[in-house]
Amino acid sequence: MTAEFHRPDHYIPTRDDLTSTVETVRGYLPSAQMIAFYGGLGALAAFSVIDWPVAAAISVGVVVAQRAGSTASE
Repeated sequence: MTAEFHRPDHYIPTRDDLTSTVETVRGYLPSAQMIAFYGGLGALAAFSVIDWPVAAAISVGVVVAQRAGSTASE
């Protein structure tokens, strides 16, 4: 009986793979202005200035309005 050791096949991503992945993720993220808006809305809800359901409703309304506006302009 002999032991055989095999080197596993691991894929190591290249710099181009990582760059492509980062660009794809950035495409799905909101703009810096919208991140600040959502952060402010979250802060208002965290400090109980507005209720969480109201903050969620405002966020959903903004997203729906932006999507409707972007499809109308195309």
